[in-house]
Amino acid sequence: MVGAGAFLLMMAGVGFYLREFGGEWGTVLQATFLFAMALLLVAVVFSSKFRAKLSAFISKPFFRYKFDYREEWLSFIMTISASERGGALANRILVGIANIVESPQGAIWVCDTSERATPLETWNLNIPQGSQDVDPSFTKFLKEKQAVINLSVLNIETNPYPGLIVPDWLRDIRRGWLIIPLIHHDRLFGFMLLGHSRAAREVDYEDYVLLTTVGRQAASYLAEREATRTLAETQQFSEFNRRFAFVLHDIKNLVSQLSLMVQNAEKHKNNPAFQEDMLQTVKESVDKMNRLMVRLHEGGKEAAATASINLVQLLQNVVIKNPLDNDKLVFESEVNDVAVVADEERLTAVISHLIDNAVEAVDGIGRVALRLYARGGEAVIEVKDSGIGMDEEFIRNELFRPFRTTKSGGYGIEAYESREFVQEAGGRMDVISAPGEGTTIRISLPAMQNAETGPALGSLQAV
Repeated sequence: MVGAGAFLLMMAGVGFYLREFGGEWGTVLQATFLFAMALLLVAVVFSSKFRAKLSAFISKPFFRYKFDYREEWLSFIMTISASERGGALANRILVGIANIVESPQGAIWVCDTSERATPLETWNLNIPQGSQDVDPSFTKFLKEKQAVINLSVLNIETNPYPGLIVPDWLRDIRRGWLIIPLIHHDRLFGFMLLGHSRAAREVDYEDYVLLTTVGRQAASYLAEREATRTLAETQQFSEFNRRFAFVLHDIKNLVSQLSLMVQNAEKHKNNPAFQEDMLQTVKESVDKMNRLMVRLHEGGKEAAATASINLVQLLQNVVIKNPLDNDKLVFESEVNDVAVVADEERLTAVISHLIDNAVEAVDGIGRVALRLYARGGEAVIEVKDSGIGMDEEFIRNELFRPFRTTKSGGYGIEAYESREFVQEAGGRMDVISAPGEGTTIRISLPAMQNAETGPALGSLQAV
């Protein structure tokens, strides 16, 4: 304020002198002088270098502490918490720390291993491209000492940091000045290099403490960002693996079907009817594998779920294509027409899986009933067998747990997959069973329209 007041008084005095003693040109000279001084004032105010020098000049005689820590901390937090329009997080952190010491440039490296450093962000600084080797003593010093390294001191004094070997590529960076460790939970996340400040500046203990502190805070932000990114990628892989596990069951069925065809090929390869059937089977298998590939895609499930399915026709086809050659499987329907929205192929696979399990449960001496009826606004599918049944504890703790199976060669995901699919379609799956009383699995799905009731279709047996 004193300097600004002196500058304005000087302008007023010189302007008065020019006006009073400048003769005919006094007014013009006064206006020209005032305009030139205004331009000079604007240039000075907007000069980062001048502001840095002025700050250093004022701080030394008038302030006991170099920093107003509250203001510095709030400024740093404001910088790194800005929106993405202010740059990426690493760039905002770099700028926020550099502003503390009036540095106009810097870079951040991440220590992937104890002997490699990978650049994460750079700001107005030319650095070597790609990962660089670092001496173990360098990372050990940063981790254990958690201290700022002043390259200017390193170039002047003899052995200021005992046992430290700064990499040559780091020392050769033009205008390199301060190396700040980025420590997160006593682990060296990386380090930051700042360029020389805009004005000549002495670095003292207060600078080192503040830079070390904000370095730890910056490391926590960067580590959290990396952890969030890793978690997101893990979730994506988990979802892909989940979809692949579901597809694997269908692939197993296709392999079984093709294996059976290959076994019969040697015996019936000259039979034109078999050849035609074989080509049709291969074509259907290829089409189904292509659809399975679509299901592996992130949007495949949503695209497939837009189809309207006539349940009466679908269940009839499932029964007709079932390989049973006796009357153990019977289909009964109390409605003539009811539709749901779902993936037809997956729903067919679910019903087929439930029927296969029921057939295994009866072991050739019981019956399996497939039933369709309407209840309220729902279409209900029941698969009932007269097998040995299951107890409540097994249903609650084991039946729907993935990768748990009692079958040789099974994957233990069919029941889990079936329930997940039904829930995705907006329905639910209920299991009613007791030891010695058989099992009924009931699938309830939202119906698209009111079911047309009518006389039962009778008993449709598998052929």
